[in-house]
Amino acid sequence: MGARRLGSTCSIFVILSAALSALGLSRTIMRFRVFGIILFLALGILSTPLASDAQQSAKVPRIGYLATHPAWTPYFNSAMKNLGYSEGKDFVVIWRVSDEGPAHLRAIAQDLVALGVDLILVDSTPAAFAAKSATERIPIVITALADPVGSGLVASLTRPGGNVTGTTIMSRDVMAKRVQLLKEAAPAVSTVVIVWNPTHPSGAVQLRDAEAAAVQFRLKPLGVPVRSARDVDSAFAVVGKRGYGLLLTDDTLLINQADRLALLAVDRRLPAIGGFRGFVESGVLMSYGPSLAEQFEGAALYTDKILKGAQPADLPVLQASKFDLVINLKTAKEAELMLPQSILLRADEVIR
Repeated sequence: MGARRLGSTCSIFVILSAALSALGLSRTIMRFRVFGIILFLALGILSTPLASDAQQSAKVPRIGYLATHPAWTPYFNSAMKNLGYSEGKDFVVIWRVSDEGPAHLRAIAQDLVALGVDLILVDSTPAAFAAKSATERIPIVITALADPVGSGLVASLTRPGGNVTGTTIMSRDVMAKRVQLLKEAAPAVSTVVIVWNPTHPSGAVQLRDAEAAAVQFRLKPLGVPVRSARDVDSAFAVVGKRGYGLLLTDDTLLINQADRLALLAVDRRLPAIGGFRGFVESGVLMSYGPSLAEQFEGAALYTDKILKGAQPADLPVLQASKFDLVINLKTAKEAELMLPQSILLRADEVIR
């Protein structure tokens, strides 16, 4: 706009100068030229802020996505699209994926902060702690976290405080439902083997909730710690041939070892249940947990609000309201488990 205005001014100036020259008005020409130069410089100065303002208003928000579950990343873009956003036009996502432990996550989080992102989205408790350690200023939106209050990420669900908010899967209620489904699917189960990660920030909380749920349904809880991929095989050493069921807690390490866990469970004819559909896709018998679509819809909603000026401290953590039961019927056959129709009819999805 400024360039066109200057061009028009120059053209008018040249025409008038030529006309005055043709009339022989040399002194008038000199005064006119001095005035024209001053006018030209003034318009140039005035036009510069206009261009700068246009560039500033066109700034596209940058979202840093610190992911530990790569398969979940499409959910966010889909949820943002449903809100009318277009990636690349209305926002830019800087993807960072890692399952190499807390130290690597912290380094990635610091990198995102250095890049000057406007918001950080995380999909696990370790990633949330990494982001929180890197910044107290940039808003952090959590999604599908087991217990943000118990792990100390937020002060409370209604008043999170600080720069962290988002969605949670309410682990206490979920654990009880998983134990119930495990018992219903395999009535012969008398001992629940709870596979958990002691290094996970909410690992101890999940173990406690799972143990309480097992006692509620008159089952014996048996906690088995898994700190690394090397511990997965040894965790099954405590499992007997009969009367055992497997409960997998919500942990990045376990999700990333889903294939191995599923293979060991089927080999021992163990009914097993996890929290996310990815477990079932890998061969685990069942999963019961929050709808990931709903979790990311909440994360996208809060991303929208924060980008428009809302403060994370004022946005209550959203609790899951929709839960999905997914069953792998092929696994049931391989493990020689006859699932009751009552469970099959309640399933949101059956993988055959």
